Amino acid sequence: MKKPFRILIALAAGIASLVLSIVIYLLMFEEGEASTFGAATAVAVMFFTYRNFSSPKNELLKQNTKLVEEFHANGITRERGKLIYGKKDGEWEYYNEKGELIREDIYSDGHLMRSIDHAVYAASL
Repeated sequence: MKKPFRILIALAAGIASLVLSIVIYLLMFEEGEASTFGAATAVAVMFFTYRNFSSPKNELLKQNTKLVEEFHANGITRERGKLIYGKKDGEWEYYNEKGELIREDIYSDGHLMRSIDHAVYAASL
């Protein structure tokens, strides 16, 4: 994403969080005085919105996340999953030449956490 576009998104998010914070602050008015809870909530909304939209860590993660899909010679998907920093992460699906799901693996930071072999279940039916 181009830098000017990211700046516009961050600016729009900041303005939206400011408006939301003001609304929350006004809704927390009690007997002519703003409640401390309302003010704290408004500040928290602004902080977390800014933090989530402008975090360099989020940008770095987006840049280093890659969706992978490999195919059999006949064009059917063989495997599909995501790499984060070059390591398998999350759910990976594996298919046979007919396009039937044969296995699902769950990875965390490149380490296999769990595997479900669908070919075994299909054979037992």
